[in-house]
Amino acid sequence: MVLWPDKRELTAFIILASKTGKTLNLGEAQDILAKELCISRRVARSILKKLRNLGLARIKLLKEEVQVELLDLEEGMKMLAERYATERRLRHNCNV
Repeated sequence: MVLWPDKRELTAFIILASKTGKTLNLGEAQDILAKELCISRRVARSILKKLRNLGLARIKLLKEEVQVELLDLEEGMKMLAERYATERRLRHNCNV
């Protein structure tokens, strides 16, 4: 089964990818999402976990801080589109 981003996760990815660089601190990412989407830091953390599960972000522990590494916005959208097209071809038994 393929995971698909909800509107909230997709919006969060676009906000983080466009407003920040490729990597940022976990706390910074939570603060940005909490402010922009009017959500709690706990909800922001769950969104970041979902982005990780979707393959749009990597969460790494470096020394004493946790870093969030995002895919490029264009790369992320391309990956989701390819995943969607592949899943659709399989579902409708269409070989291209």
